[in-house]
Amino acid sequence: MNGIFWGILLQSLSLNVLYLNYILPAAGAMVLYLHLRKFSQVNEAFRKAFRFSAALVLYQILSFGFCATRLAGSDTALLVLIFIETVLLSAVLLYLQSGLTDEYQKAGMETGSSHWLIWLVVLKAATYAALLAKLGVVLLVASIALIVILIGVYCCFRDAGKKLLFKKPAQEVPTSGQRPLVLCATYVCAILLAIIGGAFFGQPGAPELLPLETAYSEELIARGMPREVAACLSKEDIELLKGAAYFQQLQPYENYGSADTKVITVAGFTDYDQYITLVWFSRDNKKQFSRDVLTLEGDTSGIYKGRFIYTQSDGKEVCRDIDASKIGNLPIPEYADEFYEEYFPGAYLEIPALRSAKKVSGYLLFDAGQYMEDDEGDLSEEVGGQIDAAWYGLKRLQFPYLSVPQALDRQAYSSYAGYFYALDENFYDIETWDDSE
Repeated sequence: MNGIFWGILLQSLSLNVLYLNYILPAAGAMVLYLHLRKFSQVNEAFRKAFRFSAALVLYQILSFGFCATRLAGSDTALLVLIFIETVLLSAVLLYLQSGLTDEYQKAGMETGSSHWLIWLVVLKAATYAALLAKLGVVLLVASIALIVILIGVYCCFRDAGKKLLFKKPAQEVPTSGQRPLVLCATYVCAILLAIIGGAFFGQPGAPELLPLETAYSEELIARGMPREVAACLSKEDIELLKGAAYFQQLQPYENYGSADTKVITVAGFTDYDQYITLVWFSRDNKKQFSRDVLTLEGDTSGIYKGRFIYTQSDGKEVCRDIDASKIGNLPIPEYADEFYEEYFPGAYLEIPALRSAKKVSGYLLFDAGQYMEDDEGDLSEEVGGQIDAAWYGLKRLQFPYLSVPQALDRQAYSSYAGYFYALDENFYDIETWDDSE
């Protein structure tokens, strides 16, 4: 009976360190299953407890796979998982309590301390309700109550082991030895396969792609548009950019990182003292199992369109439009002041993977910049801004799945470039710029 208690104990622990919040419940489910097999023939309640423990083992395998998919980033999905686990474990506990009560009655003895199992079910339900209502105080009280109840549960199984003489345990079903070892090894392998399957196959499918229409514009190139950038533009965007009087490829004040990654920022100026900004990006698709993410910090609130381009191994190019509504906002850093929040909001763009592509490129169009303030705080006639672009090759095989902001917080970028620009033909030269001017 002690083995059953250890299974319940492991199932009840949740330590958010070194993946123990996943490992301990998974181990507890298998321990419960192995030891309940021994008592599955005692009575009908024990048999049902054993069946629910098997369902709990299956749930653990599936939950590991689910947590490796991007669906795991949803709070709703997390609550659903906790609910299923709570229901399955509660069923095991209630049938165990019923089975022990039946055996005590058959032996003509008092039911002992099996009521602690019911209290544990009540605590599980209360904890779930507290999570649902986001009541942190209740969760703290529940943690303290858990210690008391687990002590009671231990006493319950200790007394049952001493007082009850089970006449029908299946002695041919061992809880240690070669067969349980095979079951445990199979269990671990199933979990690993579920994680790998969730990470690689539980992601959205390849985006719908169209053949790249070449709409090369020598007119834009003559106005200063870089040739490799102009080669990627759609017909609609070429027409849009024809309103710019000239283009300026901005020289980064800081630029470093991977050699196979390239970012170019271009400002197009109109006759109305306005400008449109284009950020072009390109990367060799050597790390086909990474999640590529482009982040922009600066005045990016005006992003409204863009395009992905994939160069396949046979040289063919396919593309798809970027849905501006899918562009996420980076969280504001804790150190940010009001100026930072207004002028340096961050945005990120996750680039859908295409394993057959040898190069991934694309661009974003947006209105950016703000009127600069003079020394007296008045708006000057100059318009300018700052754009910081970074490229991340996030690990695709990760557990649990991390949203882009969470993953960015844990991994350094592979390349970075920062740009200053102003509505003036003489752009800031970071090396010669004097703050006193």
